[in-house]
Amino acid sequence: MGSQSDMIAPIRDEMSHKAALGEIDRLWGAAAGTPQGDRLDVLMTLVDAYERLRWPDDDVHPIDAIKARMENSDRTRKDFEKIVGSSGRASEILNRRRPRPMRGPRRPRPRKKISRAIVPKRRAAAHYKD
Repeated sequence: MGSQSDMIAPIRDEMSHKAALGEIDRLWGAAAGTPQGDRLDVLMTLVDAYERLRWPDDDVHPIDAIKARMENSDRTRKDFEKIVGSSGRASEILNRRRPRPMRGPRRPRPRKKISRAIVPKRRAAAHYKD
């Protein structure tokens, strides 16, 4: 077993949260499956749980969430424009003048081939509703 300093403790306050973030920074890039990688994984899980309890996102407006995600992932307004289709639409969404898109970009769906033997049965069954 490791030393006392190798132990991972629950995050219960801001001081232990900051210490865990510092340890995550130190371990960042550790290979998966190594003791350092496992420690990083556990610390990230603990920090995530602490942050969800401390700062719940239930009351965050969806547009604010989009802006925070863009900022945290170093994405620009230009990147968002590519997602929604145009600079005008991006501006309207981010300035809350247009409802945000509820679905992602539409993709053509492959046509399903239906056996001709099944089609008449479905039509006949539709006429005999209870």
